[in-house]
Amino acid sequence: MAGSSFQTNPCDLYKSLDDCHRGVLQLPAFQRIWVWDEDQLIG
Repeated sequence: MAGSSFQTNPCDLYKSLDDCHRGVLQLPAFQRIWVWDEDQLIG
């Protein structure tokens, strides 16, 4: 079997969660089927 050219970018889970909490990292709406309205967000 030939070697894979697929690579990942490992990152620290706690840093990613902290970035999400601080608004530095966000999941784009096009990657989700359902998008919450601002009124529906808890936080």
